Amino acid sequence: MTTRSDLHERMKTILQDSQGITWNESELDEGLRIALNMYNSVSPHSKQATLVMENPGREISLDSIPGLVGVTEVWWPYDPETPESPWPPNKVAGFRLWWDGCKPVLFLSSFKGRLPHTGETVRVWYACLHTIEGLDGNLTTTVPEADTSLIVLGAAGFAASSACLDRGETLQPELLENTAQAWLEEFHNGLDILRLRPDHNTSEPWGEGWQMDRW
Repeated sequence: MTTRSDLHERMKTILQDSQGITWNESELDEGLRIALNMYNSVSPHSKQATLVMENPGREISLDSIPGLVGVTEVWWPYDPETPESPWPPNKVAGFRLWWDGCKPVLFLSSFKGRLPHTGETVRVWYACLHTIEGLDGNLTTTVPEADTSLIVLGAAGFAASSACLDRGETLQPELLENTAQAWLEEFHNGLDILRLRPDHNTSEPWGEGWQMDRW
């Protein structure tokens, strides 16, 4: 599993600063944060959870799910004892995520059929932020290995661009800025490609599905 230290070493290689003389760890970390935040805005980490309804109705509290930033898919009705029956599952048509202060609430906006009852189970696919082991105290890296090179490139670009502002007199600022911008352009092009990736999840609600009732 790739860690913060691994990514630092790769950034130093790109920046031609293998001894860490020009960029310190804090500056490398900040480059990683910016690149990771932009990556998360395009390709967040996808997870799933099952929720047992505590109250009936179309509003479902999601504050028990840590780190949730979006909802990509909802299955209901859903039986965790027989997850593949019926198949295909009912992907709920018409839902949205809204925030009650800092608490996420799933709102089932379809007006067709009945609503979930107390004790029933709803399965939710959701988006959360990727993490890097060792960065900001995180214990795991969730970024796919295939995408780490893109994050390293963006992080190096941000670190190089920042150095032009406060140490330009010692780092040939014009050359460094041109190099940084080339890296960042390649980074943004990579993000554009990710947006088109078939497995990319969005938080747009499903427009089609079964009615919210049992057959």
